[in-house]
Amino acid sequence: MPLVLGAVIVLVVMLSAVLSVDTAYYYPRMMTDQLFYYMKGLTFLHEGTTAARAAINAEPFTFAAMPGLIRVPFMAAFSDFDNQLLAIQVSNILLGVVLGAIAAYLASWVLPQKAHWIAVGFSYTTLLLNPIWVTNMLSPLADLPYALSSLGSIVVLDRLIRGTNAERESKSLKVLLLVLFVISFGCRFTAPVLLVYAWLVWRDQRKTRGVRPVVKPAVIIAVASCVLILGLLNMRTIVSGYLFQPVAFLNRADGTGLVLNTVALAVPAQIIPGFDLLYRRPPVVDILHPVFATNAFDT
Repeated sequence: MPLVLGAVIVLVVMLSAVLSVDTAYYYPRMMTDQLFYYMKGLTFLHEGTTAARAAINAEPFTFAAMPGLIRVPFMAAFSDFDNQLLAIQVSNILLGVVLGAIAAYLASWVLPQKAHWIAVGFSYTTLLLNPIWVTNMLSPLADLPYALSSLGSIVVLDRLIRGTNAERESKSLKVLLLVLFVISFGCRFTAPVLLVYAWLVWRDQRKTRGVRPVVKPAVIIAVASCVLILGLLNMRTIVSGYLFQPVAFLNRADGTGLVLNTVALAVPAQIIPGFDLLYRRPPVVDILHPVFATNAFDT
């Protein structure tokens, strides 16, 4: 019952917000990431390539393409941008509801059954009160599909490793895992960290059964090949867009400000919904030099 109630509340609130506001309201609120993802999908739809350009005479920009590719069906279904954006928003809200359910399910693993409602309440409250997740449901960003596909991968991995014999041998679950992993990797190139979780759970399961944890060579080859192929397909983006930029960022940014931003804002905001709203003035005015303690309250 709490799960259904939470899902209905999120659907009603978010759909009301989307359907009661003219799409033009979101035009100035679509910034670099949203536009780049949209352009990647639109370029793939019309030209069959993800080499999107910010201008005709400009070089293709390096950016993850998957967040745009998964929105291509909505771009193909409608020719008008307003309808495309509305369809993307509605689909994002539905994905958000599913994400809340999966997150609550994972949290329930470590909670007693009587406290499962807390996991449900926290998951759906975070979706509604955390500005980051609200933004993800209202625009074509990467966080929502990445969170959904990566958490979904964890659930499927758990069934493939600790499930029944039928689940461990299920080809459908293996195909589903492959699809979810490809989406995760395409949205965030840190997705291979899921393999660490798989290894730890599998090793623990084998030790519990009193069997020596030895991975079959075929499994190692299959996993390594999958990661290698995905890496090669995204090599240009990984190297030029995501490998060099962090180094340049660290060289130009203020080290103290970055540490403060991580400890005093970034991490707490991921745990406490709406934590960043406690600041009277947003400290991250400049991403390279965040400024804290601009007034007595924030100090």
